[in-house]
Amino acid sequence: AESIDDSKEILSSSRWILRAVQPDRAWVSPITDTTSLQEIVVGDSIEELGEITAIKQIRGRWVVEGSDAFIEQ
Repeated sequence: AESIDDSKEILSSSRWILRAVQPDRAWVSPITDTTSLQEIVVGDSIEELGEITAIKQIRGRWVVEGSDAFIEQ
């Protein structure tokens, strides 16, 4: 249950950087503007990631999973 959903192919996002994270909450920056922070929670929708489905740790790394892509730290 630690892996990203295997029933569909989800790609790593190249548009967002994961800056900070807590269980169920994360702060991301666009790769083109690293001084801008956006807070996201499960259920939010964000460009390129889609609807955020999970914010969790997998093998010691934080992962923000969206319906279309993911980012990790």
